[in-house]
Amino acid sequence: MARNKELAVLIPLWAGLADGHFTVPEALLAARAAHGILSAAANLAAEAAQAVRPEVVEDDAVAAVLEAARAGQAFLSDDSQPWAVAIAKAKEDRTAREAEARVLVQAASVAEDGILGSAHELSQELITTHLGAALDEVISLVEKVQPRAAGLPWEQPERVIGMPQVQRGAWDAMTKAATRYQAIRGAQSALWRAAGVTDATTYRLLEMRNMHLVWPQAGSWQEGTPPWPTDPRGRLLWLVEHKDVAGLWMATPNEAQSALPEIRDERGLSIKPRQASLGVFLAPP
Repeated sequence: MARNKELAVLIPLWAGLADGHFTVPEALLAARAAHGILSAAANLAAEAAQAVRPEVVEDDAVAAVLEAARAGQAFLSDDSQPWAVAIAKAKEDRTAREAEARVLVQAASVAEDGILGSAHELSQELITTHLGAALDEVISLVEKVQPRAAGLPWEQPERVIGMPQVQRGAWDAMTKAATRYQAIRGAQSALWRAAGVTDATTYRLLEMRNMHLVWPQAGSWQEGTPPWPTDPRGRLLWLVEHKDVAGLWMATPNEAQSALPEIRDERGLSIKPRQASLGVFLAPP
């Protein structure tokens, strides 16, 4: 299909949906289902068109004409000749099948555009309602696990085996939460890319509105290391523990872009886009 490269942007959204990490609006599901049905039908129609081979019928006709001529029988083409009828039918079938395939391919292409159009139209609902609800659930779970997860050796997973069941359970819960969190943020990032957001400056606010407060040096030559653990479980725990200060949010592109001037005013910062500073964030590819 013509726009598969654009549709590929939404792969993280579909992957997270398939794994049950969040929901999406019914309208987007319907648009995707229509595209899938039409694409499958177009492929089948193309295969059916290729299966009709007038040239094979013509080869059979050559043999029939030769046999008739050698037997002294009539062989000239007219409506009553079986071989002539077979050739005409094969050509008609091939033409009809090819026309059907073209129609279905065009319909599938329009349906493909419908997926991207629906994703764009429903982007705010997807982010604020569906992904936002999923993020709230993750935060709630982490807050419940937090007392048992505090102090776990995130960088030394081999030590967990010898720990009490309570701590092992906390580790497992944080592992599942971190996996879901990454899927949620991956879907959010995909929707941002689908909306045309590509600059690193805006992406720095994907997770935290107040990233400039919790890591003021980020994006500068004095950047150093972030204040959170590198392990995804420990990082998520840190984010939830500091969610108010960090401004942990589920932002739309417009919200993030609107916050940039305000952040500059608050801190007197000149935030420059540096792709290198996004190693710990879900940056665009």
